Amino acid sequence: FQELQLERDTMLTTNRSLAEESLSLRPRLDNGKLQLAGKYQELELLSASCQEKQERVGKSRKNTVLKMQGKQTTERASRISVSQLKEHRGSVFLN
Repeated sequence: FQELQLERDTMLTTNRSLAEESLSLRPRLDNGKLQLAGKYQELELLSASCQEKQERVGKSRKNTVLKMQGKQTTERASRISVSQLKEHRGSVFLN
């Protein structure tokens, strides 16, 4: 019976010690949770900013492609006009 009583007292002491240690670490845990929440908010802001910039880059690339296509179309039209003009001048001289 005394062995059981001694084992019980040892267990209670161990349990109390673990409970006190756990309680002493609680502020550190709460602080870590707050820091983690702050990091998630920062991540959301950075993610939104990154997505915004990617969209702007995409629009910029699209505009660049459209400008290049417009220049190419203008150049083609100019070449056609010049060749038509040369053909027309040639036919005028022939007549």
